[in-house]
Amino acid sequence: QPLSANDKAALLTIEDVALWMEGFAPDKSLESFSKKKYLDGSYEIDYEFDDPSNEAAPYVMCSIAVEPKASDALISYTAMQAGLNIGFGAEEGVGQVERNDLFKWGDSSKFCLLEAEGTPVGVVFSARKETRVFLITVSGIYFDVSSDIEELLGKKLRALERLPAP
Repeated sequence: QPLSANDKAALLTIEDVALWMEGFAPDKSLESFSKKKYLDGSYEIDYEFDDPSNEAAPYVMCSIAVEPKASDALISYTAMQAGLNIGFGAEEGVGQVERNDLFKWGDSSKFCLLEAEGTPVGVVFSARKETRVFLITVSGIYFDVSSDIEELLGKKLRALERLPAP
């Protein structure tokens, strides 16, 4: 499925993250976008930026699910949480440190700093509001000031709320 302007407005991308990195210019050819629509009308929108050849480049992933019912969104949110826990549990020396004091949103959310050997290296944020689920993983840069996190994510989450229901 092609992405609409509204879909793109809700995704956190390398452009958003690069604004916080002085002198960093991302290679936009390394971005990938996808949108999948399912028989029940639900849809997923995914974004990834990965530049393994550039050590200074952060990794950015954003995933959105829009479900027909809030109960379906709760299942998607729970599955995303489980996937994150498995994924980061397998990565040697990297862990999630829950910091919901920094940022909360929606009906349920979890904000974590990614730490490698005790040093922050990124963030993971997952949230659900009504029928919408939002997930980001950013590594190579981290955000640990509430106002900065609001500035980074606020517009994206408001755009997420405007995405059409199935």
